[in-house]
Amino acid sequence: MNSKSIIIMIMFLTAAVASYAADDEILPEEYIPDLSADADMAVAEKPSTAMSATYGGWVTPIFISDRRGDVSTNSSLTLVKVWGKLSLGGNSFIYIRAKDLYTKVFSSDNYDGDESKNLIDIDTGYIELATSRRAFSFAAGRKFFLVGSGTVLAGRGDGADIRLRSALADLQIFGMYTRYLNKDDNPYDRSSKDRDDGARRVFAGASAEKRFLNQTAYLFGVIQRDRAAENATAKIRYQSQYFGGGIKGVPVDGLDYLIEGVYEQGKSYLYNSSDKKSIGAYALNASANYYINTSMNPALSVQYAFASGDNDRYSSTESSSNTAGKDTGFVGFGSFNGGLAFRPDLSNLHVMRAGGSIMPFAANTSPRLRRLNAGIKYSYYMKDRSKGGVNSDGVATENNRKVGQGIDLSVKWKSFSDLSLFAQYGLFMPGAAFEDKKKWHTAMFGLLLEF
Repeated sequence: MNSKSIIIMIMFLTAAVASYAADDEILPEEYIPDLSADADMAVAEKPSTAMSATYGGWVTPIFISDRRGDVSTNSSLTLVKVWGKLSLGGNSFIYIRAKDLYTKVFSSDNYDGDESKNLIDIDTGYIELATSRRAFSFAAGRKFFLVGSGTVLAGRGDGADIRLRSALADLQIFGMYTRYLNKDDNPYDRSSKDRDDGARRVFAGASAEKRFLNQTAYLFGVIQRDRAAENATAKIRYQSQYFGGGIKGVPVDGLDYLIEGVYEQGKSYLYNSSDKKSIGAYALNASANYYINTSMNPALSVQYAFASGDNDRYSSTESSSNTAGKDTGFVGFGSFNGGLAFRPDLSNLHVMRAGGSIMPFAANTSPRLRRLNAGIKYSYYMKDRSKGGVNSDGVATENNRKVGQGIDLSVKWKSFSDLSLFAQYGLFMPGAAFEDKKKWHTAMFGLLLEF
């Protein structure tokens, strides 16, 4: 079989499902097809004139094989979420969702023996009150908060938000606190205290957006305050503010795009010191997707993302890892899709990605086969500052900007209306910024059963 035939087979058997984890641990919510946005963002799709109750949930077992150089780990994750919604009439409702995550490590080169952990938590639980046309809405409780594209903030918290819609612009004001999330399921850890005690961070912000000609322009500002306990000599609190804006839309049929820029300022402490330094950092996220209306429904995608770094940081995201001078390393609290095997934090990094997907059986008479999607995505990674590290564990510490390359392959098949099967494979090839050039591999497969 020639190389061209092999490539065609891979395209048929893999799907472009972007994936990212802020930490080295793979979090299942970030890999499940069709759940890229939090489910509680769309629980009030159809207004009801009377009180009514609905419920549902999903189960997702996943098996993962992960190899980073000589270190190999095989594990499984089983995620169960059950939700209930009580409509209060109109667009007002009460929504609650519970979560059970069971993790089991079958084998790892880092230790001997099995390890398992079960985590139970209230995933979300809040009340939302809204007028009939949602010109005004108020929500309070534990819910999902998203700012812009999610680079600055994307995650759960306990708080409230107010939204106002008008002909001039749509406005949002929000505030949330992270202290009462389960510390083992808290995505906002940026210090040892966050990991030991649970992140105690306060977020507050506002955004404004205006829609015009199938486009949406927006501006936002977010303040983050760290309330972690600290001693008198080694300060760790990271206080930051973010100001950004962007534009997204559909300029022509089949094409959508996003461009967002962020400026970060604030104060951080030098490593193991009480000396405070100013923060001055930047981030950019841009992407485009083009869907071609022809046989097999091909789609093309490109993405460029950047976040500034600091030559004096031993970790790109640890809050007090700056060792000298002004802190120019961007540290956000959101999410970024950057590749399955490498799973980079968006800090001290340029990321360029391109790929495509097809539905190979789109013309088949079977509606089940038509829902099979396949594709491939290539990634190139380069440091912003050559002396700085990349990711929270400070990998790629060689004084070189070439971080490496990655390839993501995956397949998704929605075989039934309530059942999806999916598999993914990620390859990362370290560049000159790594001392160890051995390849990283991540393979995973699982299913999503909704009820």
